[in-house]
Amino acid sequence: MKTSFCSVLFYLLITGPAYSQWASVLTADHPVLTCYATGRDTCFGAGLEGKIYRTENGGISWDTVSTIFNTSWFKDLSFPDKDIGYACGGTAFGNHTSIVSKTIDGGDTWDSLTSGLCGYEFNCTHFVNDSVGFFAGECFYKTFNGGQSFIPIILPFTYGKILGLFFSSENVGYLTTTLYINASLSVFRVAKTTNQGQNWQSVYIDSSKGITSLYFLNDTLGYATGGGFGTVYKTTDGGFNWAADLITTDSILFRDIKFITSDIGYIAGYKIAPYSGYVLKTTDGGITWTQQLVSSNNGIFTISFPTPDTGYAAGGLNEIFKTTDGGILSHGENENVNYFLLYPNPSDENVDIYFDNTHHSSLQVQLTDVTGKVVFCKKYKDFHGGKINLPTALLPAGMYYVSVFSDKIFSEAKKIIKVK
Repeated sequence: MKTSFCSVLFYLLITGPAYSQWASVLTADHPVLTCYATGRDTCFGAGLEGKIYRTENGGISWDTVSTIFNTSWFKDLSFPDKDIGYACGGTAFGNHTSIVSKTIDGGDTWDSLTSGLCGYEFNCTHFVNDSVGFFAGECFYKTFNGGQSFIPIILPFTYGKILGLFFSSENVGYLTTTLYINASLSVFRVAKTTNQGQNWQSVYIDSSKGITSLYFLNDTLGYATGGGFGTVYKTTDGGFNWAADLITTDSILFRDIKFITSDIGYIAGYKIAPYSGYVLKTTDGGITWTQQLVSSNNGIFTISFPTPDTGYAAGGLNEIFKTTDGGILSHGENENVNYFLLYPNPSDENVDIYFDNTHHSSLQVQLTDVTGKVVFCKKYKDFHGGKINLPTALLPAGMYYVSVFSDKIFSEAKKIIKVK
């Protein structure tokens, strides 16, 4: 059976590209730099002018708490339970200093714990239980009593800033630092503690891999982002060695990484040109990543998933986005598609995939049936465009999906109709 190329082109024009289900649920009056979800329907956002936003109905409505830090910004949030939470950051103007605020009533009220502990802002915080937590930036502090007092932590090496902080258990924690040497050289480290921060050991040092965001699934398996554009790092030995994986050659800066299971993870970031927010998802432990376009003209800074399907993302300068289906892809209507064409389609024989002449360092073509089973998968290196033959002739009749991963990031998915 043959089908005219014109009818195939018309089919592709009306089918459209895949897009992800992230919707804006908050447009605040000031930039939102971070978010933290304590449940499917409860999420907090924080940012400039010391404001903290909260929803308890999944983003339908938000209330706003103005803290005393009205000339400051909050950069990170940590909730050891649904009622107790901490926000940290620093003054945005004038004399820079650190700030910490706390709630003990699920965000109804926020009290000032301290300001001025550090000569500059706190970048990150992490609490291992209701009482024990850490605050880090250009200096490093620990509290044993829920913020009633703070003890400085002295690291066994010189650093400029602590960029990322994460505890995989109550005792085992990791942090990443940077030290500026000169315009062409900075030193990046990963340090580790196994005794709840009493002692820290430098486990990894590099002059090129600027690891900024950390997430560990257990005490040995962890992921990180940083190191310039489009790079993800993975360790399987507790941070002593990191394997770098350049998953895209686009100018995308990654800001945050979270894993829900050993297979499912998310990255938040933004593309430089044109400036736009990005969320990426993996379902195979980081082997491949699916690009989930978010309707943001600005960066996505933080992601938080209280459940495997429900997630929140802070970005767009003053927005929070939400997904209730894990950012699953659906297919749009009336979108012009020119990345690749399928012909013949429908077909009772093999189908050819026609690409434009864009160069890709790597290309992967995958064919799945309606149940999600992969029936064909092949990688192509240093692909310069042209035609790829898809072996569909012997497949049973039915509907199939062709997915194309360009430089490890999902690009498009299109339907194939196989007839007898």
